[in-house]
Amino acid sequence: EQTEQFETELFELNELVDLETDTASSLEVLKKSFSTNGLLAYKIENLVKELEELTNYYLAELSDGRFTLEFVVTNDKLNVQITDNGNIVDILALSSGELARVNTATLIAIRKLMSSISKSRINILFLDEVIAVLDDAGREKLVEVLLQEDLNTYVVSHGWTHPLLDKVEVVKSGNISKLEH
Repeated sequence: EQTEQFETELFELNELVDLETDTASSLEVLKKSFSTNGLLAYKIENLVKELEELTNYYLAELSDGRFTLEFVVTNDKLNVQITDNGNIVDILALSSGELARVNTATLIAIRKLMSSISKSRINILFLDEVIAVLDDAGREKLVEVLLQEDLNTYVVSHGWTHPLLDKVEVVKSGNISKLEH
């Protein structure tokens, strides 16, 4: 009779241990999910992939498909890998015009991505002195890409204009600057 009582208690305790083990297992899953290697890392990884896709879309437009960009994670660092006609090239080997195309495509992609995930619509981008390092074909491609976007972009340059773009000129008189449209 005492043995039966011990067996019943043992059975009940085993059920409690199983329940606690299941709870601990569930808590461990939640802990991993909400750690920096869990959902946050998953979300960041997806955003990086989306940024990469958007950048490559714009980069294809700006470089006639010549360049692609890939974000590569090594040792918890995000590195940029550029390919030129399928061959990996060092970003430092790019000319200033090529680098301007990569940077501009990335900036346009960042704006597009941020406006898609942000509650407030990001509707402005300033591209300062990008035009100076682009050749005529690069300038035309940039204008085409910017006109496709339904967003405000200001291309800051000294003296360059384009017939399809509105011109805002900064006129300095003494110590006062005025905008003229």
